[in-house]
Amino acid sequence: MESRDSGATYCSADTGKCQTYLDDSGVAFDAFLSGHPSGPIVPGITWKVELPVPWELGPPGTQLISVVQTDSANHQVMLKREGSGDGAFANDQKQIKVKKDGKEYTVDVTPGSAHWVGYTIFPNGITVSDELVVTRSLKISSKEFGSADISERQFTLLNLAPPDLH
Repeated sequence: MESRDSGATYCSADTGKCQTYLDDSGVAFDAFLSGHPSGPIVPGITWKVELPVPWELGPPGTQLISVVQTDSANHQVMLKREGSGDGAFANDQKQIKVKKDGKEYTVDVTPGSAHWVGYTIFPNGITVSDELVVTRSLKISSKEFGSADISERQFTLLNLAPPDLH
């Protein structure tokens, strides 16, 4: 795999085909998710990122990136990302199975609004810690089941293990 456009695009070494990198957490800084800073990387600076297409843990939407902390000695930055949007995530299931009163039903899933917040640490542009929690509303329905409005929570947790734990 080859990374391009500050991590926003990846290309297959086998086929040469390129596409937007839609994973929630990658091995390196991803400009699709984190955008480009509007000024020097210092604590408190923020910038807005438009996400025009669904991604792994979110719908199209907008997020605000904030520099929380920098460590110039270790070339490290901690970013906060918080955003919202409406609609489906990339690769969302259109139907799921649910149980009600001991009976299993296949229901249609209609995604609603989503909100997410998380923190990522990048030393030298490499991801060593990434956590994100997204909460969203869904409507599930079928003729046999009826309908229900539900809330779903998904998360990413990626942390670097200390070197002495190999």
